Amino acid sequence: MLELVRAKNPAEYFKTAKSWITPEKACNGFVPQHTFIENLDEIPFLDYDLCDIEMHNTNTTVSAYTTLTEKSFTVMTSRGCPFKCTFCASHAVHGRNMRYNSLERIRADFTIFKKRYGAATLMIQDDHFMSDKARVLEILEILKELDLGLICANGLALYALDRSMLEAFHAAGLRHMVLPVESGSQRVLKHLMKKPLKLEVSQRVANDCRDLGIYTVTNILIGIPGETKADIEETRRNLRSINSNWFNVFCTNPLVGSEIHAIAKKHGYIREDSLGSDHKIATIETPDFSREYIQEMQYLLNLELNFVCNNDMRLGEYKTALEGLEHVIKVKEDHAFAWFYAGECHKQLGDTEQAAACRRRYDQYATTPFWKQYVSKFALPFPE
Repeated sequence: MLELVRAKNPAEYFKTAKSWITPEKACNGFVPQHTFIENLDEIPFLDYDLCDIEMHNTNTTVSAYTTLTEKSFTVMTSRGCPFKCTFCASHAVHGRNMRYNSLERIRADFTIFKKRYGAATLMIQDDHFMSDKARVLEILEILKELDLGLICANGLALYALDRSMLEAFHAAGLRHMVLPVESGSQRVLKHLMKKPLKLEVSQRVANDCRDLGIYTVTNILIGIPGETKADIEETRRNLRSINSNWFNVFCTNPLVGSEIHAIAKKHGYIREDSLGSDHKIATIETPDFSREYIQEMQYLLNLELNFVCNNDMRLGEYKTALEGLEHVIKVKEDHAFAWFYAGECHKQLGDTEQAAACRRRYDQYATTPFWKQYVSKFALPFPE
């Protein structure tokens, strides 16, 4: 865009520019190329004065992890990711080679967020934040000095999160972390996702986070081409051994630019109306599974992992469990399972009045056609 603005003759510039696609180029098989900014310090600080800062936290990316009373901003301190996870398309945007902001620039930017805009929390959105562990420790020290909270919503490479590193994150104010576990099947991880992650690493990181007081949300994908129903059942069993506070179970989305998209398109696994879909709707169908099966398994895994087998409740951390369940109720007031298990939490916490109130709400919704099938499947009590 900068080169276009600077061009003396925009029409001529379009003809030779490696990144810009024109109708004429497209008809001649033109393949666009990146023209990256190698030194990220050349990118100016964004002019947040153009925004209504008081409304900034209504951004769902931020409000999903923080309260609306604290000001939070998303930041990226690097670009690129060398990994070749088949479900990811970030390399198509940022490339596979790492590029960084300098530590001096990071300190300056973070100071502006704190002093000019009153930031309380920064949300790191780097594709591969853990690419340089020494650099990460320096950034954490900057956050500590500025008394800024930290959220890592984009998932950090679990192999790099040994106990000492997690302690450093905790000391810097991290209290919420997304764990990109992706699958509970080792075959799916290694051969289909091309993500060299061992189940025992995911288990260790989740346990260390729980011990340190870092709330974890584990991301899971099902429905990748080549995955079988047996793989999904293995995932279902193995995920119970990961003591995460919550699980986000997603349907694989064939992101344009990802290897999965190329595979699915080649074999005709994608519906024509999938463009623009998100990870909540199943859009891939293979000889191993239908879209309807993946959609149903996505919801069953959600109910099983977050409600029926809720780790916080199993470990006796009922107050933490209740906070998660109450968040579900705020989003979906008629969620029968959330009301039932919220009632169980209140009962364990000694609040019999609230437990009874939750049970009445559960009874109200449990007999509706939608919830009745799941109440029966998981053997929850039917209202009298």
